[in-house]
Amino acid sequence: MFLWLSNLCNASANWFQQFTIPWLVWDMSHSPFWVGIAAGMRSFPFLFIGPLAGVFADRVDRRILVLVIQTTMAVVVFAFAVAVLQGYIIPPTTPRPACTLGSCTRPRSPSSPGPCMP
Repeated sequence: MFLWLSNLCNASANWFQQFTIPWLVWDMSHSPFWVGIAAGMRSFPFLFIGPLAGVFADRVDRRILVLVIQTTMAVVVFAFAVAVLQGYIIPPTTPRPACTLGSCTRPRSPSSPGPCMP
């Protein structure tokens, strides 16, 4: 039950990030260019990290990998939220945390236990 609930919360958070970062950029800049950059940088790491993520997930302990990646994502999201609230975020700075979150999401996917995995 807890595994299913944690996967549901994690998937929901990823989807929220997928549309809130471009929405934040649109709210700040009203520029389709910066919205495209922010959304693209979140998805860009999937092209390069995707083929290697499965191999990496098979070679290391899944629990450690998921713990490290989830902790990294939590730190990045918290730092990004504090920077937004303090007013330090401008449209040219949003691709960095978006790219970091995209880079963390891809290796976590093959290592996350699915509903049928023990």
